[in-house]
Amino acid sequence: MNSLNIVMIGCVDFSMHMLKELYANKKLNIVAIVTKAKSDFNSDFCSLKEFAVKKEIPFYISTGKDEVKIVKFLEKFNFELGFCLGWSHMLSLAVLNLPKLDFVGYHPAKLPFNRGRHPVIWALVLGLKETASTFFIMNKFADQGHILDQR
Repeated sequence: MNSLNIVMIGCVDFSMHMLKELYANKKLNIVAIVTKAKSDFNSDFCSLKEFAVKKEIPFYISTGKDEVKIVKFLEKFNFELGFCLGWSHMLSLAVLNLPKLDFVGYHPAKLPFNRGRHPVIWALVLGLKETASTFFIMNKFADQGHILDQR
């Protein structure tokens, strides 16, 4: 089987852990990374730049408000699948429509419940007895795509 070309978008600790797992999978070929240089609101911020440089993977440093530049960067790569894991900005349809297949997202909640920002804090505030981790196909709505896996 040929390897699948993928891109990764993220900027928190979880993003780095997942990036390393994706990189270790020999069936995947990471062709590009989008990350940030800093964050004023992510307490678990982690830039993926150092990993990209070390592994010689093309990368783009985003401000989070530069969708047109993200599209211009990513459209150069022929990729089948995108991963957006740990990103606090909605991705436009222009970005989501770039891969041949889909963009996979992650949300630390038991979707379809507890969508949006700060799901762990809200789980505590709401006194939820259970929460989950959910991988899903991204669409134009926040945390509302088809669920791939949930535990």
